[in-house]
Amino acid sequence: MTRTTWTTLTTPDGTRLAHTDHRPAGDRASAFLLLHGLAGHQGEWDTLAAQLSADGHRVVTYDVRGHGASTRTPATTTREAHVQDAVALIRQLDLAPVIRAGSGSATARTSRAATRTSSGSRRAGPG
Repeated sequence: MTRTTWTTLTTPDGTRLAHTDHRPAGDRASAFLLLHGLAGHQGEWDTLAAQLSADGHRVVTYDVRGHGASTRTPATTTREAHVQDAVALIRQLDLAPVIRAGSGSATARTSRAATRTSSGSRRAGPG
């Protein structure tokens, strides 16, 4: 049985990041952080998140700043801000070690986030 929660994390600049956390019962096999690409939203990962969580993995998806249910007009939308957001989610949600997967522009964010965490995270997906 997977417990799914929808909530927000507030970054130091006041941006609210809407995220969904799929937590399987018992010990998790591994954690995944799934990032959508430009003009996307976290719902793009619903099917994969359901499959991974059914297999015992913890899965977190989120709407990046300026997208979906996150703050629509954040203070900044720089690449650096996006990287800091991914790092904040990894740390605040205690995802380490985490497997990061992204589509499109998210692949660069996942790589940069890995260099900022000592999570032993791995990248999955194209790019």
